[in-house]
Amino acid sequence: RSKLQELEPDIIVCTHAPPLGALSLEKQRGGLSCPLVAAITDYEVHSYWTAAQADLYLAPTAQAARELAQSGIPPENIRETGIPIHPTFEEPLTKLEARGRLGLSPESPVVLLSGGSRGIGPIPEISALLLKRLPGITVLAACGGSEGLFRGLHAKGSARLRPYRGVEPGRMKELMCAADLIVGKAGGLTVAESAALGLPMIVFEPIPGQEERNLEFLLRHGAAAKAEALGDMVELAESLIGGGRRALEPRIRALGRPDSARRAATEVLELVVAARVLK
Repeated sequence: RSKLQELEPDIIVCTHAPPLGALSLEKQRGGLSCPLVAAITDYEVHSYWTAAQADLYLAPTAQAARELAQSGIPPENIRETGIPIHPTFEEPLTKLEARGRLGLSPESPVVLLSGGSRGIGPIPEISALLLKRLPGITVLAACGGSEGLFRGLHAKGSARLRPYRGVEPGRMKELMCAADLIVGKAGGLTVAESAALGLPMIVFEPIPGQEERNLEFLLRHGAAAKAEALGDMVELAESLIGGGRRALEPRIRALGRPDSARRAATEVLELVVAARVLK
């Protein structure tokens, strides 16, 4: 008895391309009868997402929806919802509120470093350089699930460096709302959360593939800055803190879909209801 037979799902929503392909093949073979949904979690659509047996595509942007249609996906199976992020991002905090919750100065510059859910990237090196070169700055570091990164940063014992581990969505919202800018990866969820809050980004060393494409998307819209080296990153951070972020804020906010999870859930539930009616 397979796991699918054991669970008997009403619907399956894939937020990663390889499972979508595998389940699409299973559906084609007759081993899966429930609706299959592709929730695309990056800003550029690659060919792995175009599974023949998917019943619904949740597209991150209008452009992505058009690209899906051009690749042969029926337009009636595509909805532009944005990348689904936690509903807490629908209710942003003011910078003053967020800093009050975190015990931060209302006036001091604050930079958030993020390495995604696994704490990837040269966060120790970036934090050390920022603290050395930009007096008065406070660095918040979201370490994800990396206990080693958290312990290493915590051991530095600096009041200007605040590491956080296992950051759940509500805390991530607080960190983002408190910050003047975010430095780190260009993962789809990080970009979508930053866009929902209008938080300017500096991207450093994006992972080849989808993160590079996410960065290209941001740069096309003038919504982020790319640092080629650590020294460039510090200069960019200083420029944005000094007022340059004001040009980026409306551009990245224009890409935001704070209600993306609600919109995606509505589409998924409608498909579930329709499938039950057909039964």
